Amino acid sequence: SEMGGWIDKINDSVDPYPKVLYLTTFFGNASIVPFLTLFYHKRGIPNDLIGILASISPFIAFIAQPTWSTIADRTNRHKIILMGCCSITLVLFSIIGLVPAVTENLGLLVPLVILASIFRAPLSSLLDYSVVTMLGENKANYGRQRVWGAVSWGSAAFIVGLISDRLQSTNVYFISNATCNVIFVILCGIGLNRIGGRRSQTPAVLPAEKNQKNNLTFWQSLRKIFTPGLFAFLLSLFIMGSTTVLIASFLFLYLKDVLNASDVMLGLSVTVTVVMELPFFFYSKKMLEFFKVRGLFAIAHLAYITRVLGYTFVTNAWYVLPLELLHGVTYACLWTAVVAHASHIAPPGLGATTQGIMQAMFTGLGNGVGALVGGFIYQKYGAVILFRGAACLVALSLVWFLATYRESNYTRVVQVESQVESGAEQVLLEEASEEIELESVEQDQM
Repeated sequence: SEMGGWIDKINDSVDPYPKVLYLTTFFGNASIVPFLTLFYHKRGIPNDLIGILASISPFIAFIAQPTWSTIADRTNRHKIILMGCCSITLVLFSIIGLVPAVTENLGLLVPLVILASIFRAPLSSLLDYSVVTMLGENKANYGRQRVWGAVSWGSAAFIVGLISDRLQSTNVYFISNATCNVIFVILCGIGLNRIGGRRSQTPAVLPAEKNQKNNLTFWQSLRKIFTPGLFAFLLSLFIMGSTTVLIASFLFLYLKDVLNASDVMLGLSVTVTVVMELPFFFYSKKMLEFFKVRGLFAIAHLAYITRVLGYTFVTNAWYVLPLELLHGVTYACLWTAVVAHASHIAPPGLGATTQGIMQAMFTGLGNGVGALVGGFIYQKYGAVILFRGAACLVALSLVWFLATYRESNYTRVVQVESQVESGAEQVLLEEASEEIELESVEQDQM
């Protein structure tokens, strides 16, 4: 059948191991991340304080993500750092969620949230980098691995929401999260030779070493990443991060407080969000070939604006579900472009660092500012003003991005078509980098 053929195409991408990693870690994250503000709300914490708590993790991540990623690149211990941070994170979140005294005392809760944020920060970027590295010559299949994270996210949110509703207990969130993270750590241990570690095929450039291909030290290579074009790109990424977090942090509160949604409906809304992620991630290579980064970013902006404006006109919580389909369009288009672009501009040995910088701007500084400011706006003016204001801000971001972004912003235009296959996930152009300077990767090849 046509559906069977589509599933076969998903499964033909070399190796099931990366898929299983995404399945387990996303199931664990979806068990807790969408429900965390609701958990605080049920424990009696005011909305403005919820905004502050929600902003702690992103602000910490802004510093911690690139720091951890740089440490991983310099020590070439990506796998050890990934496993260690995941293990510590699951313990800290279990304490936050399963020990009632913690949420009754902000003096205990805030330090634990800070610590959990520090160790959770690098997990996403290190996993993306590790999967891209594991794929080797099949890097163009990144989207076919990442799509299983979307499947897992949607399934987990619905299942956990259903169980929580039946049991009337928030413990389900944290038990599911801990269980999945334990499995993830075990899987990373099984894949010892495949995620970083001593046998990694992408050795880091240490400070005292010269990059033989470019005659650059680690810090000189790092400085090459930061160009005026990149800062313009990061500003749009920051705005998208600061506005998308408003949905993650306050949509459930709005649906619960104003539209009387049940936990089952909330979980189902997350399931619906991933429906459009599946085809968009699956066809990510073709989409990047056709739309390139500029087109995908514009699509992501427009989908977000439509989605949040729609929230402000619904009168029944169930009417939100069609709007949630637009999440897949926004996230898949945005993050496919970000991962591909970060991979293209990354100097040898700085793949995880570059991914970490992008993650830090979006899920770090952007999410932090959005959650902090959004909490006060929600408390004082309500959800309608919050979401309509977000739509206006993203519209301005779209105008800025279209005015400033050029395919050659980050590099001098160098023809490498004979060496580079057009596509999203040609990560480190090894052959081309031997013949051209570090900054001359052809952005138009994405």
